Amino acid sequence: MNKATVGVLSFIFGAVASSVVTYFVTKKIVKKESEIYIQQQLEEDRKALREKNEEKTEEIKKDAVDEYCEQVRQERKEYRENARKYNTGAFVPYDPEDEEVKEALKKTRVDGNKDPYIITMQEYEEGGFDTKELFFHPDAWDVADEDGKLVSPSEWVGDKIFNRFADDDVDEIYVRNELLDTDIHLVKELLK
Repeated sequence: MNKATVGVLSFIFGAVASSVVTYFVTKKIVKKESEIYIQQQLEEDRKALREKNEEKTEEIKKDAVDEYCEQVRQERKEYRENARKYNTGAFVPYDPEDEEVKEALKKTRVDGNKDPYIITMQEYEEGGFDTKELFFHPDAWDVADEDGKLVSPSEWVGDKIFNRFADDDVDEIYVRNELLDTDIHLVKELLK
């Protein structure tokens, strides 16, 4: 074999060998980088899905609470309608569309709105509302529940109700808060 043929064959063999080595090295590097890229994409997708699921879970919780509250309101309404219809002797609240009732509400409530208003002990005991006992401390001018935890007086009984305690003879008041579907027994309690 002459030198030219050996040179050409050596060149061809070197080119093929370097191509094969380059192929396998490149394949290994690309595979490693693509795995890293895929893992990063999966993590980003998982994070986005978690956030989306958390948002949906919050929406579902809010919707479930709203749905439950509406169901309870509907059940109370049906109970009141049935009690009125069958005259069972159970407490039947007034009809808000009745003209006499509207007039009485205007006298009882400020401007006929849904502010809490004073009711009798009998209405409290017979009422179809949830009940709660709160304690008014005139010394500190605050309101606490049965556990001694302070509560918002304006939320539960309104601000105008406390004027009734100005008379020293009044130690307890019964209040209806229709927005909270709750009758409240408000007791005056002096702090020691």
